[in-house]
Amino acid sequence: MTNTVIKQKSKLETALPFLATKADLADVKTELKQDISNVKIELKQDISNTKIELKQDISKVSKEVANVRTELKDAINNQTKWFMGIIVSILVSTIGILLKLSSH
Repeated sequence: MTNTVIKQKSKLETALPFLATKADLADVKTELKQDISNVKIELKQDISNTKIELKQDISKVSKEVANVRTELKDAINNQTKWFMGIIVSILVSTIGILLKLSSH
């Protein structure tokens, strides 16, 4: 039994320097709180920066869409003018041919 007590005492003396005190735990708690606070601040800043970047990207895309819309309208108007020109010339030619044929 004395042997067991000596072994247990030896184990306790070996482990004792590695056990944390209340002060050690309080220090760790304070450090953790500070680390968490720093991470929160960092995350808030990252989120804010991401929001700003997204707003800028959305603004750029909106401008590009507006430009494409304008280009598309211009292209449609240009094509419409050409088609109308062709149709009018065909109609005038057809009317001319019909008038020529009807006068004979």
